[in-house]
Amino acid sequence: MTESITRRAPLPFADLLLELGATMGPLEGAERPLDYGDPAGEHEALVSGCGLLPRSWAGRLDVTGADRARFVHGLVTSEIRGLGPGEGSYGFFTDVKGKVLADVAARAETDRLALELPPGAWRDGLEEHVHRYLIADRVDFVPVDGRLVVTLAGPQADVALAALGVQPPPEPWGHAETRLAGHDGVVWRRRLDGEVVFDLEVPAEVAPRLVEALRPVARPVGEVAWQTRRVERLAPRFGVDFGPDHFPQESGVEEAINFTKGCYLGQEVVARIHYRGKVNRSLRGLRFPGGAPAAGTSVVHDSKEMGRVTSVAVSPTVGGSIGLALLHRRVAEPGTEVELDDGTRATVVDRFL
Repeated sequence: MTESITRRAPLPFADLLLELGATMGPLEGAERPLDYGDPAGEHEALVSGCGLLPRSWAGRLDVTGADRARFVHGLVTSEIRGLGPGEGSYGFFTDVKGKVLADVAARAETDRLALELPPGAWRDGLEEHVHRYLIADRVDFVPVDGRLVVTLAGPQADVALAALGVQPPPEPWGHAETRLAGHDGVVWRRRLDGEVVFDLEVPAEVAPRLVEALRPVARPVGEVAWQTRRVERLAPRFGVDFGPDHFPQESGVEEAINFTKGCYLGQEVVARIHYRGKVNRSLRGLRFPGGAPAAGTSVVHDSKEMGRVTSVAVSPTVGGSIGLALLHRRVAEPGTEVELDDGTRATVVDRFL
């Protein structure tokens, strides 16, 4: 985790975050709240209570036009064309070789598709990729700046919603219009970094009031606690644990791939890997007997690199230092002892919880 610093951050509700006691720091290209003074307590809120995560750094797009569903459907691994208003999905943008360009959470509205992307993914190549295939299609992609998301995570998240008078959508990826802090908003039931969460979307100027309304029933949670929970769940993050060098199956996120939908860019490669039943690398957890190594540390076997440590955390739940890595199948079997290039060792696992 990046060394924390305390300073005003260029977030739309930075003043509120600092009022809540946030220690801000740079992470994945944006200033984010690393913690609110008690990472262990914040982690416990995610385990047994309700954590509150104001999120303004994710990339957000509205896709409009008569051909929007058909066009996006042909570029991603998840179902888009068959979604009705109130439904959603999660998948990957893939290139012609079947490699992952970005992950994408999509929700179907009556007049648009609302997409959430990794921070910076649109400007860092995905926009160019999409427009390469946009020829005569009636589709427009519009970056969204005027709406913000507040996320509720943890086993008591539905209780926090009830305190606002909000009924959560029952189906995975379902969403509905509702009133939030006295204004029209959207509640979206989805998964984020392996956790079932509720995203509350409101106009940017309403977000601070929504956070204040939630404070009695939800605890602000920073990135240190969130990353710990993410690693405990063996949940990879695009741009951190996997990226454009990897096939969808190597991420381990099977729910992101619909194997019954029609053709999409890279589909033949993805399907071939699926039906042959193997990939060269698999997402695994690592238990470290001592302290956690730095992210980027190589995992070696017979003097050959078998992967790299991508995320690390010190877990109160597991009881020690843990991490994630995409490992070559030669060392991916749970229980395998592997060596790191810093001279330490680790044990491969397929789950922590």
